[in-house]
Amino acid sequence: MGKYWQATAYRKHLTDILPGCFARKLAKLRALLAPSTPGDDEIELLAELMSLPNSADRLNLSAQRKREKLFEALLRQLEACEPSKPVLMVLEDAHWIDPTSRELLDLMLDRVKRLSVLLVVTFRPEFRHVWSGQPHVTTLGLNRLGSRDGAALVEQLGGNARFSEDVVDEIVEHADGVPLFVEELTKAVLESSDRDDRVAAVLAVRPSSSLAIPATLHASLIARLDRLGRIAKEVGQIGGRYAATRLAHFEATRHFERGLATLSALPETPARDGLEIELQLARGLSLFTAGGYSSTGAADAYVRARELAEQQGDASQLFMALYGLWQANIGSGTLVGAHRLSKRLLQLTPSAAEEGLRLQAHHSAWTTCLLAGAPGAAREHSEAGRGLYDPERHRTHSQLYGGHDPGVCAHYMGAQAHWVLGYPDKALAIGSEGLALAEHVADPLSLEFALVFNAMLHLDRGESELALQLVESAEALAAEQRLGFLIEPRFVRGAAFSAQGAFDESVACLRDALTGPRARTARRTTEHSGSSAPSRSSC
Repeated sequence: MGKYWQATAYRKHLTDILPGCFARKLAKLRALLAPSTPGDDEIELLAELMSLPNSADRLNLSAQRKREKLFEALLRQLEACEPSKPVLMVLEDAHWIDPTSRELLDLMLDRVKRLSVLLVVTFRPEFRHVWSGQPHVTTLGLNRLGSRDGAALVEQLGGNARFSEDVVDEIVEHADGVPLFVEELTKAVLESSDRDDRVAAVLAVRPSSSLAIPATLHASLIARLDRLGRIAKEVGQIGGRYAATRLAHFEATRHFERGLATLSALPETPARDGLEIELQLARGLSLFTAGGYSSTGAADAYVRARELAEQQGDASQLFMALYGLWQANIGSGTLVGAHRLSKRLLQLTPSAAEEGLRLQAHHSAWTTCLLAGAPGAAREHSEAGRGLYDPERHRTHSQLYGGHDPGVCAHYMGAQAHWVLGYPDKALAIGSEGLALAEHVADPLSLEFALVFNAMLHLDRGESELALQLVESAEALAAEQRLGFLIEPRFVRGAAFSAQGAFDESVACLRDALTGPRARTARRTTEHSGSSAPSRSSC
């Protein structure tokens, strides 16, 4: 019992001291940044980046806008350092850089040309960049290490090991002048249990392919993590998911793919399959977030997750896989497939099921049915969804399912269904409730959708001026938050102009809408859905 009470007391001690510790760190950050930071918003974003207490969520920024504001804050800190004294920045091994850091580096390269900053970047020849030829950029080529320098590096790393000349020469020969490989092979030899013939021992237990020059950061990190043991490797793998929570979905996708690659070396067991399902589901979500619902890679990830989840019998994982596949079918305009998957989701979530999953099953159904020309069924599912929805309990659903709030969607899609069924006043009431809910939830994409769908509703009611006001609000929000559009607002604007008799403005607006890249995507979706829509009765 003594150890139990000691552990309990220690946990209480941590609970008592951690808030104060975080508060002190946050105070130091504020003091450091305040002179060069124009407002609290940037401090909140930087505190979130450093995992300190923050209220960044209250900013209600879209993922892209938050990313841009964070870049602006970091660049402003660089500019603030420069007036007092020249700045030296060093970035090593840029060929391993992640996409988000690469984007920030490109912004820095453009910014430093007017600052007293020396930015030194090292990278391998295969690294592609657009800096060459710029007047403020100088490129220097460095050769591989010669035998003498390679040997000196081996002896330095060896320390008191006192390698023989033959051992040093063999390491240098296999490393082929690459400093990192000199380091990795030397460490492997030092840690070999065979002290009489270290290099031979290492080469005997490692195939030649594993001793090839590391082409990516992953190869080097895995080698180092292997030496540190199982716990260190698990911590490294947790970094896939951390990247995804920080909106770094390109990086997260790479981490997930590397994690899947390592699973191939494990025996086929239920535990291994469970890990793959988790990685495939997370990978699919990141691919959707980064590339949209037409991402074929995301669809492949969800197909594989579904196969494994069917075998495992895990209802929750199977639901997530099926929901991802439903999104892929909606994104490609394949309504027959979407309808089939929506029915399966409803079957998996009877009335006694967890209400969050049941809500999302109805979410899939009201969307599919309305697009398929079954407004009656769409109305029933949207009403069921509104009954299940709670803005606090389901606040995180916008991050997991479809990128928008299901309660807001149930309102604006339900309003459309009521309008088609001949209930204009009910449609207006539900649509207005949805807009108010979107403003309360404060999710930018959900608010944009609610504005556009309500604009369409007012346009149907002959209230073109109100429709134009809502479209203008949606476009302003999209510009501020760097959002895309589910429905091209210029079509709605053109229809409103036509209703007002402003035909020249209407034609110009519609032509503009038809020539953009979003219009081409919409036409492809229409072509897919036109040949595959189920009948009205199928919903």
